[in-house]
Amino acid sequence: MKKFLVVLLVIILVLGLLIGGFVFALRPPFTVVAPKESEFTELKPALNAYLMDRAALALDSYSGEGEIDVSLDEAGLSQVLANALASRIDNFPRRLKYTGVFMDIRQEYIQIGGSFKFLFFPVGVSARMQAEIRDGNLELKVNSAHLGRIPLPLNFVLKTAEKYTELPEGISSLSVSVPINDEGESMGFNVSGLKLQAEQLVFSIQAEDNLIPEIDEAILEDLEELKPQAQSILADNPVALAILDELEALLEESRAKGKPVNPLRLSILGEKLYNALSEDEIQQLRNIVDDNTMKFLEENMDWF
Repeated sequence: MKKFLVVLLVIILVLGLLIGGFVFALRPPFTVVAPKESEFTELKPALNAYLMDRAALALDSYSGEGEIDVSLDEAGLSQVLANALASRIDNFPRRLKYTGVFMDIRQEYIQIGGSFKFLFFPVGVSARMQAEIRDGNLELKVNSAHLGRIPLPLNFVLKTAEKYTELPEGISSLSVSVPINDEGESMGFNVSGLKLQAEQLVFSIQAEDNLIPEIDEAILEDLEELKPQAQSILADNPVALAILDELEALLEESRAKGKPVNPLRLSILGEKLYNALSEDEIQQLRNIVDDNTMKFLEENMDWF
């Protein structure tokens, strides 16, 4: 009887270890970033906005010569992807729930994946890719797929896919091309290169010589007076007033440092302000803003 109990206990222990190991192997191999509420529902505008924000940060310390290095960190990029994907994934089986995105950036490759919960078990599905900039596009070449920590070679994935659909003759890899220069070209710069570093992507950006133009002093004064003038119009719009506070702080900081106003920050704030205003508020602001200043807003802050 004792031998039977010992054997049974060993069997249970072995099964427990096997099941535990299997569950561990299927888990996402890296930290999962859960989706949050976002103003963007599409991936492309979300990525563009994030890239513009990071470029604006890099431009704060730009000397005016040479290339600008713009870094995208794992956490921030994962959050952008997690938010955008959350609004697009709505047709999964009831027992499969999307829980976020995980990412691992190294010099050799990028691994990006989605995290899901099947019943009570977390499952990660990811792709390992190489990345480069070519003709203004971010080219991602998929090298392999992974189910949790279990690698699935690309050849295996392709052979499996061939059982269900006809693939182009001679195909040996999968690739994705993401346009990233659409917004930048209108702002006077374009992405020319990419370096993979631990936990971050570093884009090299070529800027035009007049990327940071001088702004007429009269326009700067009008912008500084915009909030006091608009206070009564925007009394019931705290979001717009908060953006005007940011604009005021940006202008004051630039004046204190004796540096030109960061055009990317100006554009970002302008777009946020425009999106926060109603049609009636926009019309009332037109009536109090100088014509030259309004023209500047239209040309430099994505208004109208």
